[in-house]
Amino acid sequence: MPRTRKNTRSDNLTPNDDLVRFFTGHIAFLRRKLRRTEAFFRENGITGEDLEAKLSTLKTIIEERDHFREQISQLQNTQRIASRMISELNDEKRQFLAQIQELRQENTQLRRDLEYEQMINERTINNLSNQVNTLENRENIFTALLNN
Repeated sequence: MPRTRKNTRSDNLTPNDDLVRFFTGHIAFLRRKLRRTEAFFRENGITGEDLEAKLSTLKTIIEERDHFREQISQLQNTQRIASRMISELNDEKRQFLAQIQELRQENTQLRRDLEYEQMINERTINNLSNQVNTLENRENIFTALLNN
């Protein structure tokens, strides 16, 4: 199916008339833009001499803003790393505290066991000492009987 061409306003114009119409419209557009620009400059108090200084100041401000954004990004990365390290250290601290608690309980149990062993050993020593004393007394009695 052949493609149909749409009719435009310039279909009835000669190429020269079409070009004149285009440039006339474009000149009107540029004049409107010039009026808006001049109004903007008047409203904001910008003069020709002042414009260069304000543009350089604006450029400096934009560069500083970009620099600060980069620094903020770096500081945010540093903060994320520090937060992660703090979390890891807190986890490690909790593990150490749990281990300390276990060791304290184990130490308490070992002290109880040691006290119990000491008590048993003291009793055994006392029993053996009593037996030795009893045997010495018997020996003395037998020696005395034999000597008599």
